[in-house]
Amino acid sequence: MKKALILLTLCCLPLSAGAQIFTASLTGDAGTGFANLVINGDTIDYSIVTSGLDPAPSSATVADGTDSIDLNAVFVGGSAFGSADSGLAASIVADPAAWTVTVTNGTDALAGTLIGGADAAGTTLAFPVAANVSGQAGTNFVTDARLVNLGSATTVTLDYYKSSADGMAVPTATAEVTLAAGEQAVLNDIVAATFDKPGTKGAVVATSEGSVIGSMRIYNDQSDVGLGTFGQYLKGTDIDAAPTSGTMPFLSNEDAASGAGYRANIGWFNAGDATVTVTFTAYDTDGSMLDEVSFAVAAMAQEQYAVSAAKLFPSLNPHGDFFVMYTVAGADGLYVYASVVDNINGDAIYIAAE
Repeated sequence: MKKALILLTLCCLPLSAGAQIFTASLTGDAGTGFANLVINGDTIDYSIVTSGLDPAPSSATVADGTDSIDLNAVFVGGSAFGSADSGLAASIVADPAAWTVTVTNGTDALAGTLIGGADAAGTTLAFPVAANVSGQAGTNFVTDARLVNLGSATTVTLDYYKSSADGMAVPTATAEVTLAAGEQAVLNDIVAATFDKPGTKGAVVATSEGSVIGSMRIYNDQSDVGLGTFGQYLKGTDIDAAPTSGTMPFLSNEDAASGAGYRANIGWFNAGDATVTVTFTAYDTDGSMLDEVSFAVAAMAQEQYAVSAAKLFPSLNPHGDFFVMYTVAGADGLYVYASVVDNINGDAIYIAAE
């Protein structure tokens, strides 16, 4: 069975079997907000984040026009996290669309109708690539990560899977980060500093019982020569939505030594527990096929190659503008991306297959 990798699970408090998640987008003349409710029996765990209300909110309720539940929320800086018990919780589960979350400061209010009812689960974010490596033409790629806790205090487990065609039964390295409610983890040079794996690249999986979002910046660090950094940005990907096919435009593969144009790399990460077979097909801008290759990708394998590497398209060395499409045999998806680097200054863009 596949690992359940969920990008943004909108549950923000401790979860248990049988709990269900409900959300509401809050709107009003004075601001906006978002509310998450996790209901388990008569217990309603909630997190509410608002913006624009001045003064800050002083109360929050859930009501259906007849009955009302006071969440007894205490707001700090526009946000509140807590728990309330009510025999009406079952009524919310039965018909969430009949219930509205209202936040007010006594003068202005924000309100939104509940939606959801999905079984509660923790958050697991998959990052297809992270690196601390030297590249062509004097590039020096480093990865900084940020994790933001949207709920109550939680511990995030970070697993690093070093790049390998063989895949891995266990992570290459593991670390833990404990986050207070609303706290952000600053993990600069995560591969070298957090995982102690300098000179390598691979994939990262972040798992928490709470609600955590995360992103990474992979950048060419030229600070030592006074040129600053040139970066690319990526977010975690939902394994349930990992496509079995996709397209990567904006590709080009000029020789790095030419000092002109762009060079492209293609990478992938199989976060499942079964080997998959993928086919990559390169097309010229007029739609004519340039080349095609198929191979197996092992479970938990992360790889990245220059477009013209032996495993991909040696015939495209060099080549101007083109695009690549991929398909995966069977029902299992695969994270696929491209990294396109400027041959003049080493700036790079990250292209997630779509």
